[in-house]
Amino acid sequence: MQPEQIAAGLLDASLPQAEWTHHGHLTAAHVLISTHGPGTTLALCRERIPLLNDAHGVPNSDTSGYHETLSVFFVAAVADAIERGLTIDETIAEHLALPPVKIHCSILAEDAIKAARK
Repeated sequence: MQPEQIAAGLLDASLPQAEWTHHGHLTAAHVLISTHGPGTTLALCRERIPLLNDAHGVPNSDTSGYHETLSVFFVAAVADAIERGLTIDETIAEHLALPPVKIHCSILAEDAIKAARK
């Protein structure tokens, strides 16, 4: 999926569960922060992630689903990366501890796993 599709899928709760990975979280955050800024993005995350979890049948509790501390961290970290001029792939590489060249490989592996599940 394209980054804008991931962000739109979060906002309208249509994003397939298989796409809501760490990579998906960072991608959506990057798109939304670039478009709306960090404050509005955090407000959107607070509202929309629980709705997406509900759509996936994932309970929002103390041990599952939406976690405020993770959303605050992701938004702050991605906003910092954008301020430093990092691309989506560079942001993901930095926060998932992968070199940028490995991001492509990890996306291909993730796509292969998804295709095998179908």
